[in-house]
Amino acid sequence: MIAALKRTLKSAPTPMVRVLRRAWGSLPDEIKYGRPFRDMLAFLKDTEGWDRSRLISFQEDRLRSLVEHCYAHVPYYRRMFDERGLTPRDILQVADLQKLPFLTREIVRR
Repeated sequence: MIAALKRTLKSAPTPMVRVLRRAWGSLPDEIKYGRPFRDMLAFLKDTEGWDRSRLISFQEDRLRSLVEHCYAHVPYYRRMFDERGLTPRDILQVADLQKLPFLTREIVRR
């Protein structure tokens, strides 16, 4: 529906574009931005009630998932881990990130 609206806006006369833009602006965000927005909004509302330990646990789970993904799919990170004798299982919490070097602009350029 949104793609069709965008196509319509490109070829519509200016007065019609103004009316459509005003109508678009009055729609609730949940409708304008679709399911991904609604899902994220529901998740954020749910996490508002989490205590500190649950938030930290969630963050650490996401960190482990990200580290595993990087090791599996990014040659630079695989090489960096291997050179240091590390595996993704060695990075379990935020404090463990100190085991890894900073990625600098110079490294990226090389």
